[in-house]
Amino acid sequence: MLVLKKSLSTTALLGHQTIEFGPWNTGIVHWRKQRREAITLRVEEFLTQHGSTRLCSGSILYGTKIRFTCSQCKASMVSRWSDLLPRKRVWCKACNARERMAGMKPSTKMLAAAVVANKEAGKHRRITSQGIPTEQLGVRMQVRALSVKWPKDSWNAAMKTATGAQQRCRNPSTTNFHHYGGRGIEFRFSSTAIMADWILEHLGPRGSGMSIDRIDPNGHYEPGNLRWGTKLIQSRNKNRRGISSTVDRAIVS
Repeated sequence: MLVLKKSLSTTALLGHQTIEFGPWNTGIVHWRKQRREAITLRVEEFLTQHGSTRLCSGSILYGTKIRFTCSQCKASMVSRWSDLLPRKRVWCKACNARERMAGMKPSTKMLAAAVVANKEAGKHRRITSQGIPTEQLGVRMQVRALSVKWPKDSWNAAMKTATGAQQRCRNPSTTNFHHYGGRGIEFRFSSTAIMADWILEHLGPRGSGMSIDRIDPNGHYEPGNLRWGTKLIQSRNKNRRGISSTVDRAIVS
């Protein structure tokens, strides 16, 4: 097998010791191993310098993603080593956002919306078995926490009604959005699960031929302004602009 060696003359001129590579593929493997070790050492020194800790072990390859901690909150992060080294600091997205938002004040509109949301949440406050207020959970967790009290069919029908009301108020692509969100009608429950639970507790399950109706057709979807109504009742409950509130009827199967 062909063996490659550095010439003695070249080695003497460079002042380095003669290195025998052996078979060509063995030399490549040896070089790559040294390269990986150098990258690994460089990354570990970089993390230590910035107050971070590497959470994975082993040599780092060229495309390896490494796991490490945020130097501020110590949260776990993942990145390629080539994307990590150019950073000026090893911070997670939450820490960067917290610094960016520091000193910024919310707009008047955001504050007013928060006041309304907190007020409505206080009217319908529930505590889970773990002692956590329901409003602090995500919608999926709210569904799990609240749906266990009601029959499955009644809960699904109430959730369908609440989802339809929310879409009509907040989704411009909904067919009847111009009759609701487009003219200022708001969905004032903190979530669809909270509205479904309120409906079943205060109005009961939806009866045959009934659908959700706003008592004040110019009012919002909020506690105290909802009832079950027949098509005839809703057709009589017209708003001041002459638009029939029959469009409030939830689409039910």
